Amino acid sequence: MRLTASKLPGQIIKQLLPAYSPAEPPAVPGSQPVAAGGSPPAADERLGMRPQAARGAQPALAKSSSSGEGAGSGRAPQASPYGSLINKEAQRLAKFERILSAPIVDIAALRDASWSGIPPQCRMTAWQQLLGYLPVNREWRAATLQRKRREYSEAVPAFFDVDDSERSEYQRAIFHQILIDVPRTCSSSALFQHKTVQRSLERILYIWALRHPASGYVQGINDLVLPFFLVFLTGALGTHAARGADPGAPGEAPARGAAPPPPLLVSEAELDVDAIPAELLADVEADSYWCLSKLLNVIQDHYTFAQPGIQRMVFRLKEIVQRIDRPLHAHLASQGIQYIQFAFRWMNCLLMRELALPMISRMWDTYLAEGAADIDSPLSAAKGSPADESFAVLHVYVCAALLLKWSDKLQQMQFQELVMFLQHLPTAEWELAELEELLSQAYLWKELYHNSQAHLQSQTE
Repeated sequence: MRLTASKLPGQIIKQLLPAYSPAEPPAVPGSQPVAAGGSPPAADERLGMRPQAARGAQPALAKSSSSGEGAGSGRAPQASPYGSLINKEAQRLAKFERILSAPIVDIAALRDASWSGIPPQCRMTAWQQLLGYLPVNREWRAATLQRKRREYSEAVPAFFDVDDSERSEYQRAIFHQILIDVPRTCSSSALFQHKTVQRSLERILYIWALRHPASGYVQGINDLVLPFFLVFLTGALGTHAARGADPGAPGEAPARGAAPPPPLLVSEAELDVDAIPAELLADVEADSYWCLSKLLNVIQDHYTFAQPGIQRMVFRLKEIVQRIDRPLHAHLASQGIQYIQFAFRWMNCLLMRELALPMISRMWDTYLAEGAADIDSPLSAAKGSPADESFAVLHVYVCAALLLKWSDKLQQMQFQELVMFLQHLPTAEWELAELEELLSQAYLWKELYHNSQAHLQSQTE
C-alpha cells in the first residue's frame, strides 16, 4: 500500500472526519435517506425496519429561509456549516456507487477509496468485493450469490440440524461451547441478544468449525462474525427498500446492463428482527458465513493448535514498542507485565472487545482495503504476497498505536493498575476522530518499520 495523503495524520485527519456512523447520518444530496414522508409504515414494517414515527426525523442541517435569515430579513442567507460536509459526503457516495456499479469492478480503485472509510450504504457490497466473495463481473453476481447461498443452506441440515446423539463427543463439545459463547457475545446489543439472530450465529460458527477441523471452534471467532452480520443485515434491508421489491423475493441484481439504485441508509436501531422475512435473514446468514470464512482463511494459524499466528503478532508488537517507545517498554518489563497478558485478546478478537461496533465497522473498511482475500484468491495474487499485505500486518501497528496513546499515563502506573487499565481501555466513547488518528499513526509506522526488519532487530538484541 503506497503512502498517500489520505492516510496521513495531523491536518489531513480533519478531512477524514465525516461521520459514517449509522446512528445519525447527515442527509446527502443525491442519496435516498429513509426520512419522514418516505415509504409508508406498512412498507417499513414489511422490510423489518421500525416505522418512521418511531425512528424520528432526520436532524435539520440548515435553517430555512422562513426562520428570519434570508428572504425578507434584509440579510443574505448564511451558508450552512454542514454545506461542505454534505457535498463531500455526496461526492464520496457517488464515487463508491460508480466503482461498485461498473460492469467490471476495479478492485485497486475500490481498495484506495475504501481505506479512508466506506459510506454505510455501500459497505455491504464493498466488503464482499474486497473479500473476493463477489465476482468483479457484475453480471455474475446474482448467479454467484444464489449458488453460495444454496450451498450453505444445504450444509445446515447436513451439519447442524441433527440429533445430538448423532454427534461425536468432539462435535458435542464444540456445540456446547458455542451455545455458551453466543449469548455472551455483544451482550449490550439488542440485535445480538435476539434468539433468532443467536440461532443464526450458532449455525455459522458450528458449521465453520466442522468444515475447518485444523482449528475447529476457538473463542474469539464468535466476535468476528458480528460486523459481517450487522453490516449485511442493514445493507440487505437498505438494498431491498431502495428497489421497492419484496424482500423475500430474489432480486440481487437489476436488469442486465442497468446499474442498481443506491441502497437506503438503515441503522441497527431501526431493526425489528421479528418483522424481517426469514428468506432475507437466511441470505444474510449465508453471506456472513462465507465472508467470515474468507477473513479467517487469512489468519487461520491464529486458531490452530498453540495459536502460532497470535504468538507471532504479540512478539512483533513487543518489538515495535521497544523500538518506538523504549521507556514504556522498560516500565512494563520492570512491573513484570508480559505483552501476552493484554495483547492476546487484542489479536485474537481484532479489538472487537475494545471498540464499539460502529468503530469496528470503520476500522474494517481499512483492514479489508489493506488486503483480506484468501491466499488462493486471484485478488491476493494480483496484490502481492498475502503475508506482507494482509490486514493482520497493519493490525499489529494499530495495537502499538493504541498502547502508545497512553504511554505517559501507563508509565505512572504500578502492576495492578496496569493490568486493569490495559484490560479495560477507556475507548467505549471514542468518536471517529480518535479512530482515524489511530489508523493513520499505525499506517505511518507500518511504512517505516515493516520492511525494515534488521532495523527493528538491532534494537531488541
